Amino acid sequence: MLRFCGVAFCRGYAPHGVVSPLRRPYSSASTPGSSQEDLAKAPLHAKIRASPYVTGKAENIVISSDDQRKQTANTESCFKKLADLIIDAGAKSIPGETSDETRERVTLL
Repeated sequence: MLRFCGVAFCRGYAPHGVVSPLRRPYSSASTPGSSQEDLAKAPLHAKIRASPYVTGKAENIVISSDDQRKQTANTESCFKKLADLIIDAGAKSIPGETSDETRERVTLL
């Protein structure tokens, strides 16, 4: 997933640009709209574009995280949110119901 995404980091800044140990750093993962075709299959694109992480006309996906005090944990959280977004889009786009033809074929076995 790293080849589709760019990762940016920011340390926690207090007012006036002073680095504060009390503020949490955040990580941000972004993927351009053009790489979404490689990131997920075509049936999922509409659901992914409808997510709150998609920005403007360029349809870039930007996910930020400042849950932890560690930069690597925030980065992992960003990628987990991106993976959850794709999995959720797949669950909503692909029906989980068995077709009648498949049911008949199984009963004949």
